[in-house]
Amino acid sequence: MAHMYINWFLLTQCLILVARTTDAKVPAIIVFGDSSVDAGNNDAIPTIARSNFAPYGRDFPGGRPTGRFSNGRIATDFVSEAFGLKPTIPAYLDPAYNISDFATGVTFASAGTGYDNATSNVLSVIPLWKELVFYKEYQRKLRTFLGETQASQTISEALYMISMGTNDFLENYYSIPGGRQSRFTVTQYENFLIGIAGNFIKDLYGLGARKISVGGLPPMGCLPLERATNVAGGNACVERYNNVALEFNDKMKKLITSLNKDLPGIKLVFSNPYYIFMYLVKRPSEFGDPTDRRSTTGYCFLLGDSLISWRSKKQSVVARSSTEAEYRALADTTAELLWLRWLLQDLGIDCSTAVPIHCDNRSAIQIAHNDVFHERTKHIEIDCHFVRHHLLQGTLQLRSVSSQDQLADIFTKPMPPGRFRDLISKLKLVSVHPT
Repeated sequence: MAHMYINWFLLTQCLILVARTTDAKVPAIIVFGDSSVDAGNNDAIPTIARSNFAPYGRDFPGGRPTGRFSNGRIATDFVSEAFGLKPTIPAYLDPAYNISDFATGVTFASAGTGYDNATSNVLSVIPLWKELVFYKEYQRKLRTFLGETQASQTISEALYMISMGTNDFLENYYSIPGGRQSRFTVTQYENFLIGIAGNFIKDLYGLGARKISVGGLPPMGCLPLERATNVAGGNACVERYNNVALEFNDKMKKLITSLNKDLPGIKLVFSNPYYIFMYLVKRPSEFGDPTDRRSTTGYCFLLGDSLISWRSKKQSVVARSSTEAEYRALADTTAELLWLRWLLQDLGIDCSTAVPIHCDNRSAIQIAHNDVFHERTKHIEIDCHFVRHHLLQGTLQLRSVSSQDQLADIFTKPMPPGRFRDLISKLKLVSVHPT
């Protein structure tokens, strides 16, 4: 799902729970939720919310997609392994597994779902009430497989994990005109969801669950899709969504505190990913994450069919738009062109004609040809003057090229194997250390 948050944030919170409960035996991990913990249930239902294609699963054993919305294992898999159980938790609807596999862990989660039944209707996925129906069916199968006594022990000692809520706001409340917004204020909708969560926890308790971890919301406004679509806000985090997440989490914490008092023998833990997520967003380098939102300048020059110069380097500042990032790269490319022209002229090679530069960003080309500067160019005004001057001087000629035909992409972004080999071939690059 587009709105899933990085699973290892949840993993961090779950490992805190592991540390708190190491004195207790956990025979199974039982999971409810959305894409953050779906291991493939959506592959068994008619919905577009699936992850059964590349690049999902590329780091999973075997390098194949499994229905997990991740490049590899998800948080619940790691938690299972941390308790000495299997390294992966299977999806309940996966036909490759049966009750013998589910006895030590199972996930009923469905990507795109939420606490609100209306949320699951958006993408035709499994609603929360149906996840509970599957769990009851699972209990019956477990009792047949293990016997009444051992099954009851597994049910009461298992760790139950709940992770959902983001889709209720981003896929439902804020996205469906005339839907929940016409019935609830955002505060009322938060309370509505908290009520559903409370009833669901009570239902699990009534069915024998005693150890339950409930996940909170991440800073929803900082999720990639929300930032990418926040063009008016300069692609920054959407603060009103973050504020809703904070309010919702505060209410969930109060619910957890209340239920811990009201339900004898229950051990409820609130797993809050919000602050960990924000810390990582603001300080990615401290965690070894090279992603810092700075774009990469990449270009290459060919003399005839021969590659004579290329570059791939992080830009020094964060661009406010893709056009700005592209134009900074265009300015660097122009500077390199001037140096190459001087060098080739010194070698006696005629460079009197304009050199074509292929650019796959039409907005950047339009800015170069437009002598009227406006809001979109104020942060790159010097670059604009520089490129435009040499364009008018006939030093260079800008040509539009499709992204599919842009050779410089190999220097700025990861490539599928086929595309990578194609670009290597077009650039006539040969490994000096062949395998």
